[in-house]
Amino acid sequence: MKKTSLLCYIIFLSGILGLFLLSDNYLKVESLSNVRIKTCIKVFNINGNAQLQAAASSGNGTYDDPYIIEDLVINEGGSSNFCIYIENTNAYFILRNCTATNGEEGITLDNVTNALIMNNTVYSCNYGISVRTSSYNCTLLNNTIYGISQIGIYLYFVDKFDVINNRVYSCGWSGIKAYSGQLHNISYNYLHDNHDGVSLDTPN
Repeated sequence: MKKTSLLCYIIFLSGILGLFLLSDNYLKVESLSNVRIKTCIKVFNINGNAQLQAAASSGNGTYDDPYIIEDLVINEGGSSNFCIYIENTNAYFILRNCTATNGEEGITLDNVTNALIMNNTVYSCNYGISVRTSSYNCTLLNNTIYGISQIGIYLYFVDKFDVINNRVYSCGWSGIKAYSGQLHNISYNYLHDNHDGVSLDTPN
């Protein structure tokens, strides 16, 4: 009789445990509906507003409703190519939650206006985020850049850039370097273990 009671008790506990595990697994499966799926590709190039619009997941390119480009994972595999290269655009857009690695430059803006580059991660490149000639009125916000052989954030002949609250570390040269340009706001960035923290240069 005691053995029968003990066996029934064990079966009862097993049933309760099974329901608990099933319930826990069900909750986990349900939570997957909130998981963001990232798109893994080798290179991402945009030239002009039309290509920017085609690549965006939402938005119409205005100040109130910018194009959204997000959740990309770019691994150049150690090549000399650029991971994310955007040029010749003036529509408003946001590039966010992307990862770029193993390329010459992680994120490059060339002749770009009205961009917000935020919450991206760049590592193991020669340059982290590089902004080139004629780019204007853009913001680099909350990006993480590390393991860069040369410069973490490089502003080259550009004007009116906000570089705010970025984490830049383990760069062989400068964490942030601005060469020429004007009206920059470089503030609240966390820089460490770089050869130079912030470098401001002007041409001769």
